[in-house]
Amino acid sequence: IEGASTVVLRSDKVAQPTAMRFAWHLLAEPNLSGGTGLATGAFRLGEVPSFLSGLPVQGEYRLVYDYNLAQLGAQPTPAVDDSRLIGAFDRVAYLLELTEGSGKSQNVFVSLDAFTKDASKLGIPTHASGAVFQQAATGLEIFTDVPGLQAGRGIQKGQLEFWPHNYAAENAAGVAGATGDVYDAGDGMVPPEDGYGSMQLHNLEAGQTVFAVNNWRAGDRADIGIGNSPGNTKDWTFTGNAGGWTSKRLRVYVREQK
Repeated sequence: IEGASTVVLRSDKVAQPTAMRFAWHLLAEPNLSGGTGLATGAFRLGEVPSFLSGLPVQGEYRLVYDYNLAQLGAQPTPAVDDSRLIGAFDRVAYLLELTEGSGKSQNVFVSLDAFTKDASKLGIPTHASGAVFQQAATGLEIFTDVPGLQAGRGIQKGQLEFWPHNYAAENAAGVAGATGDVYDAGDGMVPPEDGYGSMQLHNLEAGQTVFAVNNWRAGDRADIGIGNSPGNTKDWTFTGNAGGWTSKRLRVYVREQK
């Protein structure tokens, strides 16, 4: 309290405060009085920023694809496809937004150094797209609200597993930290080429799947997740959980070179 009528809120953990609330909990017992001498009731000030509002997208990245993942199939059709309009680019970004049946949301935005010069190969890697990427990913910047998933900038050890093939757990690419008996960052493609399908990005430094969209041809039985999956796999393979998300959206961006 400063002066006769000023309450100042500070926290060393909050560099730029945007909102606060007072006496919000059902069991709160507030003891603050206003200028009239009467007890102050519950109130709030400001607006809690949304996950999207804190992302470095506006003015920096251009949308390439926008997928409604509730409409998956053998050949997912994005609601937006601007791949033919994209010029040279040096970074790629993915925004995956998921909502549980309870209404709770899970979100991740990850950008990385461009791994292809062809914007048409940045979306879901269907057989028709010709996209096959089993390679290192560098320059990862991860923003997320998912507990336990490591966020951060300058992550140099990542791994892409984008392909339309079936795949096995064998660590065919010799990825550091991956195993040969668990589906993770080091799986290996096997026939047929137009098979189960994998769209996975991994943070090898943290030993985590950043996001995964697998088996898209199965529709509501596809595998979709952020972070490591529970159970016997780390990359959501065979979870068949897509139908459990009430909303699911994937957007793909690039940072064009000027």
